[in-house]
Amino acid sequence: MASDVKKLNDGLSGHELRNLFESGYNSLLANIDTINSLNVFPVPDGDTGTNMVLTLKSAKSEFDKENENDAGKIAEAMSNGALMGARGNSGVILSQFLRGWASALYNSEIISPIQIVNALKQGMEYSYESVSNPVEGTMLTVIKYAYEGAYSAYNNISNNIREIWDEAYKSAKEALDSTPELLPILKQAQVVDAGGLGIVAIMDGMKSYFNGTHNTTPVKIHVENSTIAENFIFDTNDEEFGNCIQFIINSPTVSKTILENKFSDLASSVVIVDAKTLYRIHVHSEDPDPILELAKEIGTLSDINIQNMDDQKAEFFDDISSQTNIKNDHINNGVVAVVDGEGFIDIFKELGTTIIISGGQTKNPSTEEVLNAINACNADNIFLLPNNKNIIGVAQQAAKLSESNVIVIPTTSVPAGISGLLGFDNTLSYNENEINMLESVSNVITCEITKATKDITINDVKVVQNEYLSIVNGEIIASEKSLINIIQDTINYTKPTPENMITVYFGSNINPNMENEIVSLFTKKYSQNENDFVRGNQEIYDLIISIE
Repeated sequence: MASDVKKLNDGLSGHELRNLFESGYNSLLANIDTINSLNVFPVPDGDTGTNMVLTLKSAKSEFDKENENDAGKIAEAMSNGALMGARGNSGVILSQFLRGWASALYNSEIISPIQIVNALKQGMEYSYESVSNPVEGTMLTVIKYAYEGAYSAYNNISNNIREIWDEAYKSAKEALDSTPELLPILKQAQVVDAGGLGIVAIMDGMKSYFNGTHNTTPVKIHVENSTIAENFIFDTNDEEFGNCIQFIINSPTVSKTILENKFSDLASSVVIVDAKTLYRIHVHSEDPDPILELAKEIGTLSDINIQNMDDQKAEFFDDISSQTNIKNDHINNGVVAVVDGEGFIDIFKELGTTIIISGGQTKNPSTEEVLNAINACNADNIFLLPNNKNIIGVAQQAAKLSESNVIVIPTTSVPAGISGLLGFDNTLSYNENEINMLESVSNVITCEITKATKDITINDVKVVQNEYLSIVNGEIIASEKSLINIIQDTINYTKPTPENMITVYFGSNINPNMENEIVSLFTKKYSQNENDFVRGNQEIYDLIISIE
């Protein structure tokens, strides 16, 4: 091992560069939960770690395909993968950091110590250039200090790669610890910057490779400020952040500067990454429409992703696969629905849904994925059921981008979607169907029961972590230790009349014994209602109860 470490001190081959970033990726992955918990800039949505992991994972997938032991080619593959896989502001900046490495290492089979310094320098430059209004106290500051530490070490201490990297890491960690003093929102929340911690985690993993300890379990980075102050959550609860809009434009006739000027007039947090005629655009705006309209005038759009940052505060982008129930013949009216849970998917298929997009809470499909489902639906009129409030905006954007006649029925839950489908009749006109479906949806009360992820008080309801939480039509109404008690609290709150039908959908966490206990409760205590029990197998909610 000692001889390997000594060899690394002098230069890196392509194989070693691959291993270096593999170690950085593993360290980032080990720290993902801590990074997500810190995220308060630009919006407290808890996904910075996720975005950085997915971006670096995409880079890793590309350099894993490269067979040659050429450092420059590995760096180029890594940069290309990160560009196309970048998610969120932090992912875009990370992709540009890697683009700087690719630029510095171009045509280099072996990386020398000075090239490591130059890679950090160009990584810093590309990172800052990608943001129209760079803010200190963020991951940009950490990247800058990493380069300055490496530069100082090379000129004053050593031309040994391991020692250069040790100094770069030390400077980056010091910069991370200082971020609350540079950014008021971090000081208010009493935490360090989430993206900055991501950079430090990557560098720590790379440091372990230089030191020969990378085959051990990656360590979790210790930071003094790692818990968001409770008062910050309440003080910033009412702030609005709008939409995070990302897409790729293919246009041979514009420049990055022109794009920055055009989009800066309409949006904030403008980040633009260019690769010849392709431009990845990231902006924040209350209204996505003008952004997309401008983009369509400039060039061809792809990879469209719109997130409502006020609603989607803990979104982890899982792989979304479309499940189809397509008829070969052209039809008058079709239905596209977003559904989570095997049992629910079966129900929607049985009710005649044309195309089902697998997704839901924490698994929101992108605008492009919904648009692809719409385009695959062979119908004159398409009714779109998002079945989740976080997906309605994406559904509406996809409908606007489609050339088909798409009617979005703004369902906020799967039971509402089922009721909407029951109001659908393929023999009627689309106007009649829209009226009937909207009326059916308006008559549904949706109750969702799950376990709380943290202590908080909302609407005078004291929620305790790991206790059961009841949400009725989007409003938290009770918290209890006992599942049976929370069910009774929920039914008492909704006050169903004997004419109401109650349907209980069991989640994947409900075992047969608990299922029997719940059935017994409804049979004995709510016998005046018609009760139905269905295994929905949804992941997030232990129970979903529909009253209509």
